[in-house]
Amino acid sequence: MGQMVYFVTEDTDDYTRNAYRTLRPFVLRVTDCMGREVMTMQRPFRCTCCCFCCPSTRQELEVQCPPGITMGFVAEHWNLCRAVYSLQNEKKEDMMGVLGPCSTYGCGSDSVFEILSLDGVSIIGSITRKWNGVLSAMSDADHFEIHFPLDL
Repeated sequence: MGQMVYFVTEDTDDYTRNAYRTLRPFVLRVTDCMGREVMTMQRPFRCTCCCFCCPSTRQELEVQCPPGITMGFVAEHWNLCRAVYSLQNEKKEDMMGVLGPCSTYGCGSDSVFEILSLDGVSIIGSITRKWNGVLSAMSDADHFEIHFPLDL
């Protein structure tokens, strides 16, 4: 409906953000419009490898909702040219897939991540990283739109 529902802030220090960049460990705190923390997402540091031979080095994000109660994980999968993830429950069983674009930093356009059913065929939603013009390159703030069925 085009309403801002949540605000996400990252808990990391300047050194960690600058030294480790996209590999950095972080904690994301999700708050509602009243400022109450409703969800926490944590990613530990992992030294990543660009090849398929090192599955233990792929990124994993733990989702807690409410904070302190693990509800699931987002697990990265190796792919030669695009972002591929699985959305998992608290037992690390795959529930849905996410297929991203070849470049997640599209210059001049939005980056769309399709949320797929387990069979990988049906598109059941999307996450769009919005392109904010030249300001996107000069800011560390991102804007996302999430589309999914209400009964999901």
